Amino acid sequence: TDLMDRGFVTGRPYLGIVMQNVAFTTGNRGFFGSSYTTHPQIYSIESGSAAEKAGLKVNDIILAFGGEQITSSSEISALLYGYNVGDTVTITVQRGSEQIDVDVTLGERQS
Repeated sequence: TDLMDRGFVTGRPYLGIVMQNVAFTTGNRGFFGSSYTTHPQIYSIESGSAAEKAGLKVNDIILAFGGEQITSSSEISALLYGYNVGDTVTITVQRGSEQIDVDVTLGERQS
C-alpha cells in the first residue's frame, strides 16, 4: 500500500497553506453601515508548496476557489478533494485593495 511503501497516501491534492477565518468588509455601505462577510485569510505558506509556487502571499484573503465563493477554510478543504494532484484551480484573492485570480497547480500531500 502507499502508506506502507511511502509513509503517506499518494494522490491527495495539497495547497500548502494555513488559513484563519477573518471578517472582511465588502465596502457596501447600507443603512447600518458596511456589511461584512467571513473569508479565510492565508496565515502561513509552506516553503516549496503549490501555493508558494503560484504566488499566493501571506495575508491574501481567499474569496473564491475554482469559481465557488468561499466563506471558511473548511469549504476549501472540502472542495480540494474534488480535484486531483496536478489539476490547476483558480483562486480569487483580495490582496490589499486589489482582487486578483491566481492559478495554482495542486501539489501532493506528503503526510
